[in-house]
Amino acid sequence: MTITIRPYQQTDWQAVCCVHDASRQLEVKNFIPQGVILAMADYAEKDGFFESEVFVAVDSSVQNTVPNNHVLGFIAIKNDELTWLHIHPDNHRKGIGTALVNHIREKIGKDGFVLCALENDYGFPFYQKLGFKPAAYFPGNEAGYPCTCVRMTFEGSIHAQREPKPVLASLLAHGYTENDLGEAYQDASGVWHWRKKSNIL
Repeated sequence: MTITIRPYQQTDWQAVCCVHDASRQLEVKNFIPQGVILAMADYAEKDGFFESEVFVAVDSSVQNTVPNNHVLGFIAIKNDELTWLHIHPDNHRKGIGTALVNHIREKIGKDGFVLCALENDYGFPFYQKLGFKPAAYFPGNEAGYPCTCVRMTFEGSIHAQREPKPVLASLLAHGYTENDLGEAYQDASGVWHWRKKSNIL
């Protein structure tokens, strides 16, 4: 396999959707029932895919009659945020994700950050291995199902000090109420967390 990383093209769309839809099953399997996981085509526009700068990893040693069906994975960034990263499960642990992150590392700079579900037992340790550190844990949700959202940053990123601001739907999904939406606080090491105000003695 010869991995080449290049800018996304419109003709990559179907291949990128295929990669995403296979990868997404693993990404959210711990907190979303399989039957309600959205296909990429159903939410890509809403989640800003087309507003991001996207790169695809392809196997350039393969010559296919079907255009771009050799896309192995893709990554998307917007300013200093890594917004999308998916590798087809058939190509996990082959260095493709690492190559994609290294490709955009200079583009997102020292303030780079990514949001990841703690329950994503593929993504969370992967980002840690590449130098992202948990900076904030706060209530999140996907399709109405609660998860713990983690903002992961590079060392010294300005986003490490940014207070988390979970959306109302996420707070309600985690059992917070209109009377107690909770609050952010930092632990002794400076990492942000979320708690109910009623739990404060």
